[in-house]
This record gives sequence, structure tokens and C-alpha cells, in this order.
Amino acid sequence: MAASNLVELRDLRVAFDGAEVLHGIDLDVKRGEALGLVGE
Repeated sequence: MAASNLVELRDLRVAFDGAEVLHGIDLDVKRGEALGLVGE
């Protein structure tokens, strides 16, 4: 993890009821950044 990253995700996968809804997500959140996730 880089020193300025507060959160670092690599190859994130999420499934609901056997259906994979996120596939291999990479995400870095750095100090001072704002992040919003929106979905249905």
C-alpha cells in the first residue's frame, strides 16, 4: 500500500445469491479524496 493511500482494494469480487455482481475491481482512495458509490 502506498503511503498516501487510505484504502487499497485489488481484484474485489462480490456475489449475491450466486450471481457475481462485481468482477475484479481495483480501487485506491487517497488521503483527502471523497468517494461515492451508487448502484441499484
